[in-house]
Amino acid sequence: MITGPEAISYAEAAAIYSEVTGVQVRHTSVATADLADRFVAAGYPADFAAALAALDEGIRHGNEDRVTGAVHTLTGRPPKPLRRFLAEQLRN
Repeated sequence: MITGPEAISYAEAAAIYSEVTGVQVRHTSVATADLADRFVAAGYPADFAAALAALDEGIRHGNEDRVTGAVHTLTGRPPKPLRRFLAEQLRN
Protein backbone atom coordinates (compact mmCIF):
# COMPACT_ATOMS: atom_id res chain seq x y z
CA MET A 1 0.00 0.00 0.00
CA ILE A 2 1.33 3.44 -0.91
CA THR A 3 0.02 6.21 1.33
CA GLY A 4 0.74 9.78 2.22
CA PRO A 5 1.76 10.79 5.73
CA GLU A 6 -1.79 10.57 7.07
CA ALA A 7 -4.57 7.99 6.92
CA ILE A 8 -7.68 9.68 5.54
CA SER A 9 -11.01 8.37 4.31
CA TYR A 10 -12.49 8.97 0.88
CA ALA A 11 -14.91 11.47 2.46
CA GLU A 12 -12.05 13.30 4.19
CA ALA A 13 -10.10 13.45 0.91
CA ALA A 14 -13.14 14.92 -0.85
CA ALA A 15 -13.56 17.52 1.90
CA ILE A 16 -9.89 18.50 1.72
CA TYR A 17 -10.10 18.76 -2.09
CA SER A 18 -13.20 20.97 -1.79
CA GLU A 19 -11.56 23.20 0.80
CA VAL A 20 -8.30 23.68 -1.08
CA THR A 21 -9.67 24.06 -4.62
CA GLY A 22 -12.98 25.74 -3.90
CA VAL A 23 -14.66 23.10 -6.07
CA GLN A 24 -17.27 21.24 -4.07
CA VAL A 25 -17.00 17.48 -4.39
CA ARG A 26 -18.32 14.71 -2.21
CA HIS A 27 -17.62 11.04 -1.98
CA THR A 28 -20.52 8.72 -2.63
CA SER A 29 -20.12 5.16 -1.46
CA VAL A 30 -21.10 2.58 -4.07
CA ALA A 31 -22.15 -0.96 -3.17
CA THR A 32 -19.46 -3.53 -3.93
CA ALA A 33 -21.51 -5.39 -6.56
CA ASP A 34 -22.46 -2.13 -8.27
CA LEU A 35 -18.84 -1.02 -8.31
CA ALA A 36 -17.79 -4.33 -9.87
CA ASP A 37 -20.49 -3.87 -12.52
CA ARG A 38 -19.15 -0.39 -13.28
CA PHE A 39 -15.63 -1.75 -13.70
CA VAL A 40 -16.92 -4.43 -16.09
CA ALA A 41 -18.85 -1.78 -18.04
CA ALA A 42 -15.58 0.17 -18.31
CA GLY A 43 -13.92 -2.86 -19.90
CA TYR A 44 -12.24 -4.62 -16.98
CA PRO A 45 -12.36 -8.43 -16.93
CA ALA A 46 -15.05 -9.64 -14.49
CA ASP A 47 -12.61 -11.36 -12.10
CA PHE A 48 -10.38 -8.29 -11.90
CA ALA A 49 -13.41 -6.01 -11.49
CA ALA A 50 -14.63 -8.13 -8.58
CA ALA A 51 -11.18 -8.03 -6.96
CA LEU A 52 -10.95 -4.24 -7.27
CA ALA A 53 -14.45 -3.82 -5.87
CA ALA A 54 -13.61 -6.10 -2.93
CA LEU A 55 -10.45 -4.11 -2.26
CA ASP A 56 -12.50 -0.90 -2.23
CA GLU A 57 -14.96 -2.49 0.19
CA GLY A 58 -12.11 -3.32 2.54
CA ILE A 59 -10.82 0.23 2.33
CA ARG A 60 -14.30 1.57 3.13
CA HIS A 61 -14.37 -0.65 6.23
CA GLY A 62 -11.00 0.59 7.46
CA ASN A 63 -8.82 -2.36 6.45
CA GLU A 64 -6.18 -0.01 5.05
CA ASP A 65 -6.34 2.77 7.66
CA ARG A 66 -2.61 3.06 8.04
CA VAL A 67 0.38 5.09 7.01
CA THR A 68 3.28 3.44 5.21
CA GLY A 69 6.82 4.52 4.42
CA ALA A 70 6.45 3.47 0.77
CA VAL A 71 6.60 6.97 -0.72
CA HIS A 72 9.89 7.70 1.01
CA THR A 73 11.26 4.26 0.17
CA LEU A 74 10.35 4.57 -3.52
CA THR A 75 11.21 8.24 -4.09
CA GLY A 76 13.71 9.12 -1.38
CA ARG A 77 11.47 12.06 -0.46
CA PRO A 78 9.03 12.37 2.42
CA PRO A 79 5.34 12.14 1.52
CA LYS A 80 3.19 15.26 1.56
CA PRO A 81 -0.19 15.63 3.21
CA LEU A 82 -2.99 15.82 0.63
CA ARG A 83 -3.84 19.42 1.56
CA ARG A 84 -0.27 20.56 0.92
CA PHE A 85 0.05 18.55 -2.30
CA LEU A 86 -3.16 20.05 -3.72
CA ALA A 87 -2.18 23.59 -2.72
CA GLU A 88 1.19 23.17 -4.45
CA GLN A 89 -0.50 21.86 -7.60
CA LEU A 90 -2.79 24.88 -7.70
CA ARG A 91 0.20 27.22 -7.50
CA ASN A 92 1.96 25.50 -10.41
